[in-house]
Amino acid sequence: MSTNNNQLTELEISNLVNKNETKGRKYFLQIVHLLFPDYQEVKFSDLQFSKWDSAVLMKDGEKYLIEIKCREMNSDRHPDYMIEEKKYEYLMNQVNNGYTPIYVNFFWDNTCLVWNLEEQTEIGKKEVYCNKVTVNPNAGKTLKTRNMLLSRNAKRYTYQR
Repeated sequence: MSTNNNQLTELEISNLVNKNETKGRKYFLQIVHLLFPDYQEVKFSDLQFSKWDSAVLMKDGEKYLIEIKCREMNSDRHPDYMIEEKKYEYLMNQVNNGYTPIYVNFFWDNTCLVWNLEEQTEIGKKEVYCNKVTVNPNAGKTLKTRNMLLSRNAKRYTYQR
């Protein structure tokens, strides 16, 4: 149960993260065959707070590393969407290990936007005030650097919530 000052406990934060991760994985499995028609295997990270959510191995040996985000808005709300700078850098560094970095965002309007991060040439940076803890808006705000990806450069897919 939350403390009296509306702060979430560690257990509540963990439960919210698990719920969001489970939802993202369920949605991803709906569209994985559209993104990767010739996939052989899908793995999910075992870590609750990981810099990647899924890895996809193709039958030809190609590998993809995926960050999945479930957004609580419609896909047309903003012209661009953010990815944490540390996650972006980590995913891009995995190119050296043979992975193609992919960023997948699911929205309330059953739209999924997908960016191949290697193909993005228009990436902006913004300093934005964000929740200190993503799932806990009561924990306060802090200034963070975010990389911004244009929605017009994403591939669009439909999924069922």
